[in-house]
Amino acid sequence: MNSLPAVLALGACLFAQLPAQSTTAVVASDGFAGARMCYDEARQRLVFNTPSGAIWEWDGVSWARSLVTAVGGQSAYDPARQRVFIAGTELYEYDGASAVSRGPCVGYSQLIADASRARLIGIRPNSGVTQGVAIDEYDGTGWSQVASIAGLRIGIAGAFDRLRGVTVLQVLQISPAVQYETWEWDGVSLTGPSVDGIPRAIGAWDATRQQVVAIGSGSTWTWNGTAWSQLSSGALPTSASSIASDPANGRIWLFSNSPQYRAKLWLWDGGGWSEPLDAPHPPILQPNLTYDSVRGRAVLLGVLNDPSGGAQHSEWDGLRWTRVAAATMPPTFQEHGQVFDAARGETVVFGGTAAGVPIAETWAYDGNTWRLAANTGPSARFSPAMAFDAGRGVVVLCGGRGPGGVNLTDHWEWDGTSWTMIAAATPMAPEIGVLGYDPLRARLVFQGNFGSTFEYNGAAWQLVASGGPVFSGANSLVWNPGRQRLQATLYQPSQPFRFEWDGAVWSQTSDPVGELAYDAQRDAMLCYDTNKLLVDSASPAVAGLFGAGCGGTATVTSLMPFGAPRWGDARFHLDVRADATQRPVILGFGLGSGSVSLGNGCTFLLQNSFGSRVWFTDQAGFMHQPLPLPNSPVLRGFLLNAQAAVLDPVSPGGFAMTQGLSLTIGD
Repeated sequence: MNSLPAVLALGACLFAQLPAQSTTAVVASDGFAGARMCYDEARQRLVFNTPSGAIWEWDGVSWARSLVTAVGGQSAYDPARQRVFIAGTELYEYDGASAVSRGPCVGYSQLIADASRARLIGIRPNSGVTQGVAIDEYDGTGWSQVASIAGLRIGIAGAFDRLRGVTVLQVLQISPAVQYETWEWDGVSLTGPSVDGIPRAIGAWDATRQQVVAIGSGSTWTWNGTAWSQLSSGALPTSASSIASDPANGRIWLFSNSPQYRAKLWLWDGGGWSEPLDAPHPPILQPNLTYDSVRGRAVLLGVLNDPSGGAQHSEWDGLRWTRVAAATMPPTFQEHGQVFDAARGETVVFGGTAAGVPIAETWAYDGNTWRLAANTGPSARFSPAMAFDAGRGVVVLCGGRGPGGVNLTDHWEWDGTSWTMIAAATPMAPEIGVLGYDPLRARLVFQGNFGSTFEYNGAAWQLVASGGPVFSGANSLVWNPGRQRLQATLYQPSQPFRFEWDGAVWSQTSDPVGELAYDAQRDAMLCYDTNKLLVDSASPAVAGLFGAGCGGTATVTSLMPFGAPRWGDARFHLDVRADATQRPVILGFGLGSGSVSLGNGCTFLLQNSFGSRVWFTDQAGFMHQPLPLPNSPVLRGFLLNAQAAVLDPVSPGGFAMTQGLSLTIGD
């Protein structure tokens, strides 16, 4: 059977969702602060490794988090071995299916692949940061120092010139005078320095111009082996962390990222730079997360993690983040109040600070445009507590802080057109806090910064508990239907924890902390912080490996997922990798796992087979098989097993087989 989407659609009809027993939090997106990037030419993908060891890939269409982890560090693609190498405390060889340690490694400031001599070049400080630059080489078995540049110098950039077969280095001389030098290493000797006084912080091979390209002093430069030439390139990256060449397509990718800047990609096409896309996780400061139940999207509003502090609007559709760039937007998403008005299908924002000054505007977003909905009602303030009262169909706002940081104690309600003051002062004064709605008991619940809990029944506020966890900056108090509780990230005594309110007492849970929003479409709690998004679901999307493959001489024959198997993901696909190039592949699917020996060390790992796909590996030994997953939530929990066999005359028995791959479709 070749119609895999049809098979999965049938599975959606046959397999009912099981009752939720427990939940598991899985990483849906990672922050990229400190990540390093290179371009895998064999697999035609950008590969990012983060300091936490996570590996992310981008194939030109989608982002995917690899099942493989490694120690973070500098990375380079070695075209001779067709592998990505990551140099941290150990040197890892990564092929998309595994990260194999090749031994201990020192902290290299640059890792460069010498494509002519099949060597890795490591640049590091020599006996301290200001005691010169050491050049090490890795020959496939170990590292050795091959050259050094003496004096008070540090290495700041490097690239391999594929035309002339030399490594080009940018070096900063600190003393006796600060100056920038260009050196070359050909595997035998160092040549240089060439000095022109221009700092260049990063470089890569430009296959279009057949020269090394670098960024520095607000310009793009090319190196011809003798001198640098300045190019007019228009827009330039504001910062640069790592750079990678895609010579087959004549492109250079630059990753702009640091703890102070939004992570994004820039593209050099030989003529200029463009900013094509953001990294797969928006690193938002002061985030406020709510769920738009009409459009099935979580709306994230906050400020950019860069010096501009600009307003940022991103949305999560259950599969990936999208940055929304609206022509008209509120003046601030800093310390604002935010709620989804389910009665009118709008995200409502009130207040916040613009240039440090509280504002008194109400804005609404209907999924297409932002509009200024009102500039009368509550006075100017920041950090108001807001929630939607589903029983009465109104947005409720309580308190916040006015000019000078004075606590406000009023209660307002929004009907989609105007605000009405309900009480001049609420009993929670002088506390500020977080507000949520309990649909089971038809109560608004307020938790303050002194640990007091108040409830509102539509007529009056009442103090119902004291001495509970302390509000300290959280924006969301969210109803969790699975737990039948209100949940929020609160503090006790000074550490953040997830707490839940059952109408009588607060209880600490072991769930992750961050800004919360409940995804009603996927029946999952979303937990966001600047560094990651976690999806807390009873039916998480999980991929795992089982059994062992066989065959292959230089490459372990493997079958890996590209992304997590989330229902509704039309971009999901599988990757087969083998030694055999342009050879037939049989990709089989089954409902269970098995273990039937086929001889020559090969094992058939599927039971209850129901479908297969036949195609060919490409010139690098890959087959990329699309496996679009139907947009049907009843697929949650459906288990699919897969294994591939590749016709390979070099392998025993004439074929190679992958290990098994299990896919549990989920959120």
